[in-house]
Amino acid sequence: KTHGGQKTQMLVINDCVQRMRGRAKWLLTSVDTDEFIVFNSSDSARAKSFPDAFSELVGDELEKIHAVTFSRYNFLHPKQPYEELQIASPYRERRPFACPKYVVRPDKINALWVHFPQSWDNGTYHLGVHNREVVAYHYRMDEVNRSVVDTALASQAPALDAALQRRYGQGWVALARGLAPTHRPHAMALAVSVPVVDQLQDEDEERDPDLRLFTEYIADLQAPTRIDGELDSIFGA
Repeated sequence: KTHGGQKTQMLVINDCVQRMRGRAKWLLTSVDTDEFIVFNSSDSARAKSFPDAFSELVGDELEKIHAVTFSRYNFLHPKQPYEELQIASPYRERRPFACPKYVVRPDKINALWVHFPQSWDNGTYHLGVHNREVVAYHYRMDEVNRSVVDTALASQAPALDAALQRRYGQGWVALARGLAPTHRPHAMALAVSVPVVDQLQDEDEERDPDLRLFTEYIADLQAPTRIDGELDSIFGA
């Protein structure tokens, strides 16, 4: 199934996974610049590399797993994007609404769809995990109904700004002013148009309401779970 831009996205992610065979242990084939992956299992995970953190998450099952899927929360993006880092916003939706994210083991994957793998090596399985372990934060919204406060990344905004200062000699405010297009002073604020996002998402779910069931299923997981059978049940694969 493909809808609009998904056709192009499928070409991109499948090209990506094939190019990374033999080169990467774990691969996130599609991620936006306003999406962040957060490991919640332990403070030590924050200091690990991306592949090492996922390998630790799956433990002894590493060679048996071809993908890991986890929930994604929509966050409010800052009202003054030139003055605040994206992650400084602490307000998110109460329950995941956006389709989950997933990472794959490139050497064990043959083909991908936008939201999950379609073909993989025999003898491997797809793992779903609770957001207590790992979760995606997506800073994309102008409004969030019944928002909750989540400071997991917001608390790290000062440290990130200090890191920018060390690397570039400027903090975010100065960098943002230099990056801003002079002919559109509010371009960064307009980069995400929530009515358009909501409309596209609603249209996508109208065409494929099973995506909503999939999102809710992942959000309801209470422990690491093999999800291949549930995917077959939901999507009739």
